[in-house]
Amino acid sequence: MHKWLAVLGAFLLVAVWSAPTFAQTTLPFAQTAVVCEQDYTVSAGDWLSRLAEKYYGNPLAYPAIATQTNLKSETDFSYATIVNPDSIEVGWKLCIPNQATADALNGVNPPAPAQAAPQPPAGRAPWRDRL
Repeated sequence: MHKWLAVLGAFLLVAVWSAPTFAQTTLPFAQTAVVCEQDYTVSAGDWLSRLAEKYYGNPLAYPAIATQTNLKSETDFSYATIVNPDSIEVGWKLCIPNQATADALNGVNPPAPAQAAPQPPAGRAPWRDRL
């Protein structure tokens, strides 16, 4: 009987020792940190589209504010959970992401940098001038 208890105790010790701790496990909502460039408290007369126009110059960029605020609210309960983007309440704390994050959340690709026309090697005239 004592042998079985010793074996069971050793097994439990190994199982507990090798099990990951809570801090080592990754939770689905905590895989990437949500960064707010600015926090905003909703005032009377605010709309997400007005805030998007104020911060990004585009009223149609409001889904980024709603998405980022909802992601932030999963780890910080001081932020609002926006169920309906058409209805926000006075006093709610919103997460305003930076422009790059807002563009990524809204599916906007940044414009490609303009490329200069290729130049002939130094000291040589273009082929047309050599004819």
